Amino acid sequence: MICTNTALLALVGLLVAYALGALLARRTSQRDIARDPIPGTGGKVTFADLYPGMSPSDIKTLVSETWSRPFACDP
Repeated sequence: MICTNTALLALVGLLVAYALGALLARRTSQRDIARDPIPGTGGKVTFADLYPGMSPSDIKTLVSETWSRPFACDP
């Protein structure tokens, strides 16, 4: 009886530890992504940073054309 209770208590402890670890890992990863989506940039990346030399109107046109296209795959 004591061995069964000990095994059950150990199993519950492991499940709680696993759930707590998974929860903390998820919260940490979401916080890191929100803070710095592209590592090394400090979290502040604009389209002007990604497309240097393009005017704001050209960037707006590029983004609107890209997002309005349907998904396609060429196997």
